[in-house]
Amino acid sequence: MQGDIFTFYTYFNQKHTMDKETLYDIIAGSLVGGAAGDALGYTVEFESLGVIKAAYGKDGISAYEPVNGVAQISDDTQMTLFTADALTQLRKEPYNFEKALRYIKDDYLAWFRTQAGQARLAPHSVLEDIPELHSRRAPGITCLSALGALSMGRAAENDSKGCGGAMRVAPVALYALTRSDMSALDVASLAGEAARLTHLHPLGFISAAYVATLIYISCKNSSSNQGNLLYDSATKVVSVIEEVYGADYAHAVKQMTAIVEKTVRMAREKDTLDIDNIRSLGEGWVGEEAVGIALYCALRHNDDFSAALRAAVNHDGDSDSTGAICGNILGAIWGYDRIPYIWKENLELHDTLLATARRLADIAI
Repeated sequence: MQGDIFTFYTYFNQKHTMDKETLYDIIAGSLVGGAAGDALGYTVEFESLGVIKAAYGKDGISAYEPVNGVAQISDDTQMTLFTADALTQLRKEPYNFEKALRYIKDDYLAWFRTQAGQARLAPHSVLEDIPELHSRRAPGITCLSALGALSMGRAAENDSKGCGGAMRVAPVALYALTRSDMSALDVASLAGEAARLTHLHPLGFISAAYVATLIYISCKNSSSNQGNLLYDSATKVVSVIEEVYGADYAHAVKQMTAIVEKTVRMAREKDTLDIDNIRSLGEGWVGEEAVGIALYCALRHNDDFSAALRAAVNHDGDSDSTGAICGNILGAIWGYDRIPYIWKENLELHDTLLATARRLADIAI
C-alpha cells in the first residue's frame, strides 16, 4: 500500500506545469462556479423542498432570483474570497505552511470585521474596501464565535463539524495549482487546518481537506476524460486524507471514506432520482454531508454544469453551501470559459471574483 501511495503522489507532483491562462481559467471557473451555486442556493437556504417547489414549480429553483438586479452571494463566497486573498499575499515565495495558515487566519479576522466584529490583531485586507462585502449574509454562528475568540487572542472552543470549513477552502487547491513546490498532501494539510481554525470536530476539517484535495487532483489530471476524471479522483483522494489524518482521526476518516464510497456508488446508478440519493446523504448542514451532496451532484451531472447546480440546491438542507461546493468542484474542471453565461450575468461581485482569480494566477511559479 505504501508503495502505491508513493507512486500516486509522485505521478501527480510530476504532471506538466500549466500556462498562466489555463490556470486563470481553472481558478476563475472554481471561484465563479462556487459563487453561482452559492447565489442560487442562498435564495432558498433554510427552506424545505416542498416550500421550494411550491414557490418555483415541480423542478424547484432553476435560475437566479436577483435582489435589486443582483444575484446575491452568501457568507460562503465572502469567506472563499478572503481565503483566496490571503494566499495571494504569499506571492512567489517558497511555500511555507505556517505562514500560509497565518495569512488565512488574518484574512478570516478581516472578514470578521466586515460582519461588525472587532479584530484588532489582524492587518487590513484589501477586500475590506469593497462595500458589498460588509453585508451580513447569514454568517455561520460557529465561524463568528470562533473568530471572535481568535480576535481576542484565544483559541476557538467547539466540537462543530458544520460545513463552514468545507465551503471556503477551494482557493487552497487553486493556489497549489500555481506552484511547483506543493503536493496533494500539502493541500489536504493546509485546507484542513484552515477549516480547523473555526471547526474543531474532525469531520469539520477533514471534509474541507477532502474538497480542496479533490479539486487539486482533478485539475492536475485534467487531460483525462472528463466523465471519468471526477470518479477516479474522488476515490484516490481518500488515500491522501488517510495519509494526513488517518493516524490521529481514524474513525472520522473512515466515516468520510464511507460517505465518498456511497456517493460514488449512487452517482453511477442512473435509474435513481437525485432527490432520493441526496436525502440518503443528509441535509448538508455538517461537513461530510455537504461534501457528499456536492460531490454526488458534480459526479452525476459532470457533463451539465447547470443541472449539477440545480440538483445541488433543490433539497431540504443547506442549499447555498452544497451549491457552492458543487460549483467550486465542477467550475474548476470545466473552467470559466465553459460555464454558461446565465450563471455569470448579474452575479454579485463577479468582477471581484475574476480579479482575485487573476491575482492568484499571476503568482504562478
